[in-house]
Amino acid sequence: MARPPAGAALTDKCSGSKLAKARAQTIIKTLRGEVSIAEAAEVLGICQSAFHKLRDTRLQAFVEACEPRPAGRPPEARPDAPERVQELQASVVRLEHDLAASEARCLLAQQRLELVEKKRLSQPRESGHLVRPGRMRAARGRLPSTRSRRASQAP
Repeated sequence: MARPPAGAALTDKCSGSKLAKARAQTIIKTLRGEVSIAEAAEVLGICQSAFHKLRDTRLQAFVEACEPRPAGRPPEARPDAPERVQELQASVVRLEHDLAASEARCLLAQQRLELVEKKRLSQPRESGHLVRPGRMRAARGRLPSTRSRRASQAP
Protein backbone atom coordinates (compact mmCIF):
# COMPACT_ATOMS: atom_id res chain seq x y z
CA MET A 1 0.00 0.00 0.00
CA ALA A 2 1.12 3.51 -0.73
CA ARG A 3 1.49 6.13 1.93
CA PRO A 4 -1.31 8.66 2.20
CA PRO A 5 -0.35 12.14 0.92
CA ALA A 6 0.91 14.43 3.66
CA GLY A 7 -0.34 17.57 1.92
CA ALA A 8 0.28 20.83 3.75
CA ALA A 9 2.02 19.04 6.63
CA LEU A 10 5.08 18.64 4.40
CA THR A 11 5.97 22.27 5.14
CA ASP A 12 6.70 21.34 8.76
CA LYS A 13 9.88 19.59 7.60
CA CYS A 14 11.07 22.68 5.70
CA SER A 15 13.20 25.40 7.21
CA GLY A 16 11.65 28.84 7.60
CA SER A 17 9.64 31.00 9.95
CA LYS A 18 6.22 30.03 11.31
CA LEU A 19 4.60 32.76 9.21
CA ALA A 20 6.21 31.44 6.02
CA LYS A 21 5.16 27.88 6.83
CA ALA A 22 1.59 28.99 7.59
CA ARG A 23 1.40 30.84 4.26
CA ALA A 24 2.72 27.80 2.39
CA GLN A 25 0.26 25.46 4.13
CA THR A 26 -2.65 27.77 3.35
CA ILE A 27 -1.67 28.01 -0.33
CA ILE A 28 -1.39 24.21 -0.57
CA LYS A 29 -4.79 23.78 1.11
CA THR A 30 -6.42 26.13 -1.42
CA LEU A 31 -4.77 24.26 -4.31
CA ARG A 32 -6.14 20.97 -2.96
CA GLY A 33 -9.60 22.50 -2.48
CA GLU A 34 -9.63 22.02 1.29
CA VAL A 35 -10.00 25.75 2.00
CA SER A 36 -11.65 28.51 -0.03
CA ILE A 37 -9.82 31.66 -1.10
CA ALA A 38 -11.92 33.76 1.27
CA GLU A 39 -11.14 31.48 4.23
CA ALA A 40 -7.41 31.42 3.35
CA ALA A 41 -7.27 35.23 3.10
CA GLU A 42 -9.03 35.52 6.47
CA VAL A 43 -6.63 33.03 8.14
CA LEU A 44 -3.61 34.99 6.87
CA GLY A 45 -5.22 38.36 7.69
CA ILE A 46 -5.07 39.71 4.13
CA CYS A 47 -7.64 40.56 1.47
CA GLN A 48 -8.51 38.10 -1.31
CA SER A 49 -6.67 40.04 -4.03
CA ALA A 50 -3.51 40.08 -1.88
CA PHE A 51 -3.88 36.31 -1.38
CA HIS A 52 -4.22 35.78 -5.16
CA LYS A 53 -1.07 37.86 -5.69
CA LEU A 54 0.79 35.95 -2.96
CA ARG A 55 -0.28 32.58 -4.37
CA ASP A 56 0.61 33.55 -7.94
CA THR A 57 4.11 34.80 -7.02
CA ARG A 58 4.83 31.66 -4.96
CA LEU A 59 3.58 29.36 -7.72
CA GLN A 60 5.72 31.25 -10.26
CA ALA A 61 8.77 30.83 -8.00
CA PHE A 62 7.96 27.11 -7.63
CA VAL A 63 7.68 26.65 -11.42
CA GLU A 64 10.97 28.50 -11.97
CA ALA A 65 12.65 26.30 -9.36
CA CYS A 66 11.44 23.23 -11.30
CA GLU A 67 13.16 24.35 -14.52
CA PRO A 68 15.83 21.88 -15.68
CA ARG A 69 19.39 22.99 -15.00
CA PRO A 70 22.70 21.73 -16.34
CA ALA A 71 24.33 19.03 -14.28
CA GLY A 72 27.29 19.85 -12.08
CA ARG A 73 28.50 22.88 -10.26
CA PRO A 74 27.83 26.21 -11.96
CA PRO A 75 30.96 27.99 -13.19
CA GLU A 76 32.42 30.60 -10.90
CA ALA A 77 32.09 34.19 -11.98
CA ARG A 78 35.59 35.66 -11.97
CA PRO A 79 35.65 39.42 -11.65
CA ASP A 80 39.35 39.60 -12.55
CA ALA A 81 38.98 37.52 -15.72
CA PRO A 82 39.49 40.38 -18.26
CA GLU A 83 42.59 41.56 -16.41
CA ARG A 84 43.96 38.02 -16.27
CA VAL A 85 43.34 37.55 -20.02
CA GLN A 86 45.27 40.75 -20.80
CA GLU A 87 48.09 39.65 -18.51
CA LEU A 88 48.30 36.25 -20.20
CA GLN A 89 48.22 37.79 -23.68
CA ALA A 90 51.13 40.09 -22.76
CA SER A 91 52.99 37.07 -21.41
CA VAL A 92 52.42 35.17 -24.67
CA VAL A 93 53.79 38.08 -26.71
CA ARG A 94 56.88 38.31 -24.47
CA LEU A 95 57.50 34.56 -24.62
CA GLU A 96 57.13 34.48 -28.42
CA HIS A 97 59.69 37.29 -28.65
CA ASP A 98 62.07 35.40 -26.35
CA LEU A 99 61.61 32.24 -28.42
CA ALA A 100 62.42 34.06 -31.66
CA ALA A 101 65.56 35.55 -30.09
CA SER A 102 66.65 32.12 -28.81
CA GLU A 103 66.11 30.55 -32.22
CA ALA A 104 68.20 33.30 -33.85
CA ARG A 105 71.03 32.74 -31.32
CA CYS A 106 70.89 29.00 -31.96
CA LEU A 107 71.08 29.52 -35.72
CA LEU A 108 74.06 31.87 -35.34
CA ALA A 109 75.84 29.37 -33.09
CA GLN A 110 75.29 26.58 -35.62
CA GLN A 111 76.61 28.75 -38.46
CA ARG A 112 79.65 29.75 -36.40
CA LEU A 113 80.35 26.10 -35.59
CA GLU A 114 80.15 25.17 -39.28
CA LEU A 115 82.60 27.96 -40.17
CA VAL A 116 85.05 26.80 -37.50
CA GLU A 117 84.83 23.20 -38.72
CA LYS A 118 85.38 24.26 -42.36
CA LYS A 119 88.32 26.38 -41.35
CA ARG A 120 89.82 23.56 -39.32
CA LEU A 121 89.37 21.12 -42.19
CA SER A 122 90.99 23.46 -44.70
CA GLN A 123 94.13 24.12 -42.62
CA PRO A 124 97.10 21.82 -43.27
CA ARG A 125 98.56 19.79 -40.44
CA GLU A 126 102.15 20.05 -39.35
CA SER A 127 102.99 17.39 -41.90
CA GLY A 128 101.54 19.56 -44.66
CA HIS A 129 98.61 17.25 -45.41
CA LEU A 130 94.99 18.38 -45.16
CA VAL A 131 92.98 16.83 -42.36
CA ARG A 132 90.33 14.46 -43.61
CA PRO A 133 86.99 14.42 -41.77
CA GLY A 134 87.51 10.86 -40.50
CA ARG A 135 90.82 11.86 -38.92
CA MET A 136 89.54 14.84 -36.92
CA ARG A 137 90.04 13.21 -33.52
CA ALA A 138 93.55 12.16 -34.36
CA ALA A 139 94.34 15.64 -35.70
CA ARG A 140 93.06 17.24 -32.51
CA GLY A 141 95.41 15.11 -30.48
CA ARG A 142 92.76 13.13 -28.67
CA LEU A 143 93.59 9.80 -30.25
CA PRO A 144 96.73 8.75 -32.03
CA SER A 145 96.33 8.17 -35.75
CA THR A 146 96.14 4.65 -37.13
CA ARG A 147 99.68 4.85 -38.49
CA SER A 148 101.17 5.90 -35.18
CA ARG A 149 99.26 3.13 -33.37
CA ARG A 150 100.59 0.57 -35.83
CA ALA A 151 104.08 1.90 -35.48
CA SER A 152 103.97 1.67 -31.70
CA GLN A 153 102.65 -1.91 -31.87
CA ALA A 154 105.33 -3.11 -34.29
CA PRO A 155 107.99 -5.41 -32.73
